[in-house]
Amino acid sequence: MFVAAPPFRRTQLRAAIEASLCWRDVLRRLERRTGGHSTRTAQKYAALWQISTAHFDPHAGRRRAAAPRLPPLDQVRVEHSTYKRQTLKARLYEEGAQGATRVPRVRPALCPQYTQHRYCSLTCVGRAHADAKAGVQQPALRKVQRPPYDVLARELQESSFSAVGRRYGVSDNVVRKWVRWYRAEHGPTTAETR
Repeated sequence: MFVAAPPFRRTQLRAAIEASLCWRDVLRRLERRTGGHSTRTAQKYAALWQISTAHFDPHAGRRRAAAPRLPPLDQVRVEHSTYKRQTLKARLYEEGAQGATRVPRVRPALCPQYTQHRYCSLTCVGRAHADAKAGVQQPALRKVQRPPYDVLARELQESSFSAVGRRYGVSDNVVRKWVRWYRAEHGPTTAETR
């Protein structure tokens, strides 16, 4: 009967087991397939050569699978990055300015490094966090001054959002945002309650 030699040496198996937390890690370190009978082969020779696996963690694979795989910020904050902008902003808020409230948004036109909107906004959000923590004032970004809330509500009762937007040189969505902001800050106006 022919008995094949093991596909690895004793020293290789011992080093792989000592550096691993589960059998899959062992097989990866030995550059073997993780499927099929490779696991049984490694287990067989570990028992035969009396290599201890007492340090193995049966839940290591599940913990590793559940852990978020986040690339370092240095690799993400580069030009032409495909990383989601919303995810990056959330990471910057968590890591850069814990406990900070909303940071003013820097517009691409004001950014000296503007080559791509995504790159600019990601770079500027990080800068805005640092400035907000240091107490540095951001430049005024509003190009059109908002009318007082009572005036805006009166104009909206007389005409549409689009007409009011044309009057101030902004879109109807901007006017809707003004109204939402005013309602959140001050509550409904006297014109609205009538």
